[in-house]
Amino acid sequence: MLLMLIGVYWTASASICDIRCDYAPSRAMANYVKTYHLDKYRWMSGWTRLIKMSDTTPSVAKLIDKGGYCAGGDNCIDYTSWLQRTQVEMAPYFKHNLAANAYQGHSFASWDWIEHPYESKKDLATWRSWGEPEVYDIIYQPFYFSDLGYDRNDYTKVRVVNLVTPWKDQRTTGSYDIYVRNDIYKNVMHSPDTGITWPDGSKRK
Repeated sequence: MLLMLIGVYWTASASICDIRCDYAPSRAMANYVKTYHLDKYRWMSGWTRLIKMSDTTPSVAKLIDKGGYCAGGDNCIDYTSWLQRTQVEMAPYFKHNLAANAYQGHSFASWDWIEHPYESKKDLATWRSWGEPEVYDIIYQPFYFSDLGYDRNDYTKVRVVNLVTPWKDQRTTGSYDIYVRNDIYKNVMHSPDTGITWPDGSKRK
């Protein structure tokens, strides 16, 4: 009986946390984008880089050993077909795909990404030619900027949401950030003309 009550308590505790807190960033991100009308601008998403290190799992090491392109050297592979998952999770909230660099324009993740270890060379060159996007959705790593010729100083890091993930009666906290180009951050998201209706019918905050 006691063991059952412990399980009920854990379930109730986790459920309350799920109701009160964000455990994934997609909904909060969608609200944030709509509040500032950021869906009108070009978004880029980070890609997947597998790096061979001392604690790399055998399956990952095997993929790297098979060969592929990596802008960071020989002990890694860049998979530009596997982007940040938040872009996929946000798709239902919008009529179009926000990520300009989405794999084949898809709004979903496809497991065929591991079949194309050399496509990233062409993709990265194409993305680099586009110049800096207005919004960059990445988990910060220096190569996400340097490999595409972006200047980190051109961007403001913005915290969109604090996250709480429940496990039984415990909590793990985190956050989700995006990088907004300084001109958009200053002139659109924080315009000095607060409350004025712009020609597109929207109001800036």
